[in-house]
Amino acid sequence: MSVHLGRFTHEQRIEIANRLCKLILEKHRERVLAVCVYGSTAKKLDRPYSDLEMFAVVKDGDEIPMKRYLYRGPSCRNRVSIGIKAAESG
Repeated sequence: MSVHLGRFTHEQRIEIANRLCKLILEKHRERVLAVCVYGSTAKKLDRPYSDLEMFAVVKDGDEIPMKRYLYRGPSCRNRVSIGIKAAESG
């Protein structure tokens, strides 16, 4: 299956990140300490076809599953790949 990612501005990616943060907190509020954006979007070096990388910091002993999303924007051609990873404790 071929997926064609759409063009997104930095501001659109941040808006998507804010929406995802709200969804994560709605479901996992008691366990989540922080939700962060990293990579090119965090550095404001993202380009029109960049992905959006996020991670959640949770309380010791808690875990939320790793997720990968393909966000479908206003049109089917407007998509961005989003990965949310569980951090390794160390």
